[in-house]
Amino acid sequence: MLCDICKKRKATTTITRFNLAEGKKETLHLCDFCKKKFEAKKKPSSFDFDFSPFRQFFFAEPEEFSSLFEEFFGPKVDRIDFEELISSQTREFLQKAGEFALEFGRNEVDTEHLLLAILEDALVKEIIKNAGADPKDIEGYIHYNALKGKPKKEKISEIEISPRLKSVLENSFYIASEFGQDYIGPEHLLLALAQEKDSFAKEALEKFGIDSQKLRKVLPKVIKTAKEARKARFSPTPNLDKYST
Repeated sequence: MLCDICKKRKATTTITRFNLAEGKKETLHLCDFCKKKFEAKKKPSSFDFDFSPFRQFFFAEPEEFSSLFEEFFGPKVDRIDFEELISSQTREFLQKAGEFALEFGRNEVDTEHLLLAILEDALVKEIIKNAGADPKDIEGYIHYNALKGKPKKEKISEIEISPRLKSVLENSFYIASEFGQDYIGPEHLLLALAQEKDSFAKEALEKFGIDSQKLRKVLPKVIKTAKEARKARFSPTPNLDKYST
């Protein structure tokens, strides 16, 4: 079989990726040379966040969202509609993460700030508890050990986004897709944080025995329980629902 990219050399490996334009997974058969080029493209770039619409995207006002998404991700006809994937709740977490960064006197929003933000979410707290840790212990660890400076008075929109945090958001999209969901929720952000190598958030979670493997085990159960509780709460006949098909 020939390489799907160069169409010349023999394919030696198979790679699965998520095609953003088509919104589905695809399999590529690559030769050694094209595999190296493909993997090089996946590495974090030295993108200038000072002028990045992605940086503005985190903190943009609702009316600015459409143009910023098109500037960074391209026209809607060429991409998945990311505006629909990023819920208002997720935007609130990012906003809160920015506030923590300013409180910590930092020049950029990083993974520990986002982890602190989502630890305020009820679903995330339940996931953490089911994974065998206390959310308050993790919060305390971050507050005590995270790098800090003098609290800043700048606007949130004036600070930068770390490459690690950008990577977390991108990976949270793939995680949401993997779980068959069409939005990025706090549970996807949590798992993406736990997977981000060399990040403070990953370190903080592992300090209390939480890693991505453990989260993947407890996530389905917690989410299912939360959905059932929500259904019962809004159902006029919760007892009958138990026996319905």
